[in-house]
Amino acid sequence: MSTRSITTFFDTDYAGKPERLCTIYRHFDGYPEGHGAELFEFLTTKTVIDGMGAEHTANKYANGAGCLAAQFIQHIKAKYPLGNVYMARPRVQLQGEEYGYEVTVLPNGCVRVEVRGVNGKLFKGSVAEFGVFCKQ
Repeated sequence: MSTRSITTFFDTDYAGKPERLCTIYRHFDGYPEGHGAELFEFLTTKTVIDGMGAEHTANKYANGAGCLAAQFIQHIKAKYPLGNVYMARPRVQLQGEEYGYEVTVLPNGCVRVEVRGVNGKLFKGSVAEFGVFCKQ
């Protein structure tokens, strides 16, 4: 049986109001030890910046939330080029998925992650704290 999940990326305006950018549906391995761990590993390689220069490279930086989301899509589809990972309409409500991940880039460039299961919120915190949660 598949463990399905969605991952929604959010950007925030300077007042801190979050805005949905995109949602990715994953058909299998969506549990925290699978998809969560992959998302954590990806997020630990990125620093979110606002504006870029010659010293910034795509393997270390993301130029805002939209760039971070696009890089994650590229990263995950490279692992699963056919099937398993799909773009979905932006949403946070679970529609038959077992897990929902929310990745929010705050105005200061910090990233916050939330995880929900079918019975409610399971985790909310920093990327580092998310890594600990995924390994539990």
